[in-house]
Amino acid sequence: MAYTEFYVRPDGSDLNAGSTDSAAAALTFASGNWASATRVFTIASGSTASINVNDLVSIYADGATQAAGVGRVSAKTSTTITLANALGGTYPTDGTGNRTIRIGGAWGTAKFGIEFPYAYTGGTVGLQPRVNFKNNATHNVTTAITRSNRGVRFEGFASAPGDGGIAVIDGGTTGASYVLLTVGANETVLANFTFQNNGATGSSTGLLINARVRMENVRATGMRGHGIEAGSGNLNVFEVEVDNCNLSNTAGTAGLAVGSNAILTGRRLVIHDNAGSNTQGLRISSGSVFLTDLIIDRNGSHGIFVNATLIFSISSATVHNNGGAGLAVNGNTQTVYLENSNFISNGTFGCDTTADNQIREVNCGFWGNTSGAVSSNYSTAANRTGVITYTSNPLASVGTGASPRGGNFIVNDALATGTGRGAFRQNSTHYNSTTTSYPDVGAGQHQDSGSGGGGTSGPRIGSNFIPQLLGGARG
Repeated sequence: MAYTEFYVRPDGSDLNAGSTDSAAAALTFASGNWASATRVFTIASGSTASINVNDLVSIYADGATQAAGVGRVSAKTSTTITLANALGGTYPTDGTGNRTIRIGGAWGTAKFGIEFPYAYTGGTVGLQPRVNFKNNATHNVTTAITRSNRGVRFEGFASAPGDGGIAVIDGGTTGASYVLLTVGANETVLANFTFQNNGATGSSTGLLINARVRMENVRATGMRGHGIEAGSGNLNVFEVEVDNCNLSNTAGTAGLAVGSNAILTGRRLVIHDNAGSNTQGLRISSGSVFLTDLIIDRNGSHGIFVNATLIFSISSATVHNNGGAGLAVNGNTQTVYLENSNFISNGTFGCDTTADNQIREVNCGFWGNTSGAVSSNYSTAANRTGVITYTSNPLASVGTGASPRGGNFIVNDALATGTGRGAFRQNSTHYNSTTTSYPDVGAGQHQDSGSGGGGTSGPRIGSNFIPQLLGGARG
């Protein structure tokens, strides 16, 4: 889609218009006159020759430290600049000889870039603002950031918007902890970021999500409390990593926490090395969770802790080498569904529960869990189908020693290759054949070799993985 592009770089200025990837504004006109009713700025001196209609400008009172509003040039003369309605912020009140306009330039602080009240522009629906964070240096912040206005796409970049460069926002390692980023605006997107550190004492959450938010290629690390907390709303995650969080080792705290009837969905989520003895990998205190391609590795306490969720469903997960159970279900929950997942080398049970819950387990594998695969309360045999008991460690290449360790979680065991559940219910009135997928068990899927009939498995494109395009049908 098309965006209205804005830019933030650590060497920029919050007085700039935020509209170009340059540290300095292209032009500055200080000590001018501003008439808010007509939106006309009269320059004190200089030339408007290099200003173009549709350029973005910032406007503010002389001596300010941040731009008050950003607008688009709609007309100009040799001495005046007329602005359209503001694209964000609020234009200042009338002023004579004490108003400044800047053309272009990137903003300088992550806090200003995220909190600025953007407006959508262009057409009936409007163009979504995309705020591009340059990764030429770390974006250091010392106070909480709150996004509460409306949905905006915030994205890291290296040379050009959308190039996948990772921007680092660092909350520092001194003083009392604070919530580094709170998002309360629906339709917010965070893409290509590392959020790290939020103080030296206390147990504040790193990223608090209270709205409909999507995260793409985001890492949270070094937080005093939860790394990411879905407090309410709907958090959708893709390729998200959470590590080295709950540095305060506070009980009931996790790399990623879900509560207040929030909904967590997504895939390719890695929660690992949150090492405190009280630290869970994924904690669901309330709400609903639907995840696939999930790695929960080497967390100090339980890999996954389910307390009072409405629905908890995971598929293609690997829960490995956590200090407590791989999955611990506390009390009575509504629905727990596990499919095509491995529970390997956890400190107590692979799966444990304190009560007789509605747990359904389909085609899951177990090995090396200290207290055994499942606890006595876990589930009746009728609710466990396709159980895989490995005869040796299927994740030996991952390793359990000090960091760095092998990070490839593809299971190297024939018992897991192509043996995952993949059936579809289809009414024979409309179809003369059925669809069956053959995924591996666990988070990592083998790359298909193209050989048909029981060869190396792996996900292909399409609901049945389109095996005919890769050299033969499966199954």
